[in-house]
Amino acid sequence: MHYRMDRINSLLLREIGKIIIDDIKDPRISSFVSVLEVRTSKDLNISKIYISVLGDVNIKNKTLKALNSASGYIKNLLLKNLDLKSVPKLSFYLDESIEDKSRILDIIDNLPQASNKNDS
Repeated sequence: MHYRMDRINSLLLREIGKIIIDDIKDPRISSFVSVLEVRTSKDLNISKIYISVLGDVNIKNKTLKALNSASGYIKNLLLKNLDLKSVPKLSFYLDESIEDKSRILDIIDNLPQASNKNDS
């Protein structure tokens, strides 16, 4: 079952990414959006789609809201494009992990360098 879930998640990740680029024409959706991860429930009823959006908080929130509004449309396109009996309900979430990692690296880079004990 685990292998099947991985296949379904990777298939959904790839197809949702294509749909966002090729089929969604909503001006609220940033052109700098990436689908990073899909997590589907074991019963295949719900998929959480984690996205990254380049831009300020306003752009991110507009994109997220627009994608959640378009989730029914995206689900219908997935039903047409994929060989699945059913497609789970889609919910989009912002993934801030890339920005968190960048902030941590900036903090580390700005830490004062430890002096070498042999310098004295």
